Parts: sequence; structure tokens; C-alpha cells
Amino acid sequence: MASNDPPVDSINPFASPESMVQSHRGKHGDFQISEKKIMGGKSIVLPLLCVTCGEVVREEDELAARVKKKLTWVHPATMLLILLAWPLFLVVALLTQKRCIATYSICSSCCRKRRQLWYWIGLLLAVIVGMVALAIWLETPWPLIGLLIALLALIVI
Repeated sequence: MASNDPPVDSINPFASPESMVQSHRGKHGDFQISEKKIMGGKSIVLPLLCVTCGEVVREEDELAARVKKKLTWVHPATMLLILLAWPLFLVVALLTQKRCIATYSICSSCCRKRRQLWYWIGLLLAVIVGMVALAIWLETPWPLIGLLIALLALIVI
């Protein structure tokens, strides 16, 4: 008896050719690196490497941080609308901005450096506020010298 099933190894001459074009829509979190820029879709999940120093971040490391950040991007040509009218720029920028959620890692040593930086910034801001209050309370310009020194230290950091 003859079967009506086509042979397995036959090729359909009327079939559409396979496309070599790859779609930009990838899996959730896929990204590509192109000319030192990270290109991706609505969500980008970077591997467990520190974005500041490149060190491998272990998942067990409790001092390391996995950061999830919402990023927005506005085309640079829309910045020309600031010259015409800034309210028009705000409307166009809000309507045409692109959004992305990026997830990246920071190693424990870079997290420690970041915490120390925020500590020093907070301390210097407290000194600045204290010097201004002291200058107002004592009604002398001498605390302003300390204020200038604290401002210079804040700029140097």
C-alpha cells in the first residue's frame, strides 16, 4: 500500500526562504554592546560583574549590591526646542522619551567606597549648615572662613 505522507527528506520548492535577519526583540533582559554603548529593549539585565571596576560579584556576597534602576532617554534633537519654548520642550520630551529598566551589580569594595563618599558629603553639609548658623548667631564673619574651607572640601570630594 502506498502512503499519502510526503517523504521526510523531500524539500518543498515553494517554501519561503529562511530569513537571516535577526529581530531586535530578544528575550527579557537581553542586551548587546555596540561601540562602547549597551543597547537593549525595555529591560536590560547585566551579568554579575561590577559596573565600576569589572570584578566578578558573587551572589553570596551580602555587601555587594544588585541595583535595579529606571532610565529615561530623550533624543538630543529635542533639546533644540529649549531655544524656542521650554514648555513645548517639556511636552515633547515627556511624549517622546524612551524608558528602560536596567539591572546591574556593584561589588562590595565599590559599595564601601560609595557609602564612605556619602558619609563625607553628609558630614561636610552638616559643617556648612553649622558654620552658617554660627555666623548668623555670633554676627561675625569669622565662621565664614570655615564655611569656605568646607565648601572647598565638598568641591574636592
